[in-house]
Amino acid sequence: MQSDDAEHLMSIAIATARELGFGIAPGCQQHIRTALEQHPLVMASTKDEPPAMSTDLVVTRVLAAAHVARYVTAMVADALSTGLPPDGFLHENNFFGAKAWFCPCWPVC
Repeated sequence: MQSDDAEHLMSIAIATARELGFGIAPGCQQHIRTALEQHPLVMASTKDEPPAMSTDLVVTRVLAAAHVARYVTAMVADALSTGLPPDGFLHENNFFGAKAWFCPCWPVC
């Protein structure tokens, strides 16, 4: 994925976490960014959605943003289930905890 798209999706991740009352620790941000950069901005089939039929890049970007917000929400659920982090940040363990049960979730995993 192009760095502009990855940075836009990172801003979606940070805003989603903030809206849910969390920050994202720098190490966790790096894991998210790396995961985003490894996936093309082409919709892949997920466990609950068929492949996108649209070749419209605008629609694809909106879907990618929605999926990133879903993944961050799963990270928050992981943080809540393991006990609120005292610093109010999502950490690497939340990234990998969500990945263990939420993936596949394009464009993160």
